[in-house]
Amino acid sequence: MLEQRSPNEDDASRLYDSVFASKEDVDFYKWAPENFGGPILEVGCGTGRVLIPTALAGFAITGIDPNASRVQFCSEEIVKNGIGDKAEAIVASIIDYRTERKFSLVTMPFRSFQHILTPSDQEAALINIRRLLRPGGHCIIDMFNPNIGFLANNKIGEEIKGAAPVSLPEGRTVELRSKVVKRDYIRQTQFCEEIYIVKEANGDESRIVLPFTTRYTFKCEIEYLSRLAGFEIVETYGDFQRTPFGDEASNDILMVLRN
Repeated sequence: MLEQRSPNEDDASRLYDSVFASKEDVDFYKWAPENFGGPILEVGCGTGRVLIPTALAGFAITGIDPNASRVQFCSEEIVKNGIGDKAEAIVASIIDYRTERKFSLVTMPFRSFQHILTPSDQEAALINIRRLLRPGGHCIIDMFNPNIGFLANNKIGEEIKGAAPVSLPEGRTVELRSKVVKRDYIRQTQFCEEIYIVKEANGDESRIVLPFTTRYTFKCEIEYLSRLAGFEIVETYGDFQRTPFGDEASNDILMVLRN
């Protein structure tokens, strides 16, 4: 479902790149088109945290995202960076996105696949990705590796601190926290909150709280769904340094599929 713009979403979009600046995935997503070619379709492009540097590296890229606030911010950044000839951002869902254009590479960075909440919709998304890819094209899916210990803990409702607060202009800081509000163990979904804590130079504090739902998907599930959709599994990495996936110690599942 496409999401309309809201003041909370707009405010969070302006802070998003700052709080996730330390995430070490951008080089990985520039490595991918160097090896698999372009043009690229980025699913879940958000504010353009990955899309913008990919386009600046010279690759043609289209980003789609159901979040209208973040797509608007991404579009503004495309204009600011003068890369309108290389990049575009569109409000759309991968389940039913249609275009006559064919892509050599589809990427789903930062666990965007896990915002697809049912196995049937996940299968539909993969089938549509195959439709959008050229023969021999590749798809990269980034998911977290479900940790049974974490999923079984009873710390529901606790705010989890992330990295240290990040400095912003005019003496402000922002800190990102998260909270699991509840879990549905039957449907493998988590109802969560993304919490931005903004402190002004004078000490005043405000909070931006965004609810979201995510589905945790095990490696065997995505392997089955990918093959069901007609993909060949080329490689599975456990981190952005392309270390082969090991076991439960791997925090990430980075699966490379070929059409």
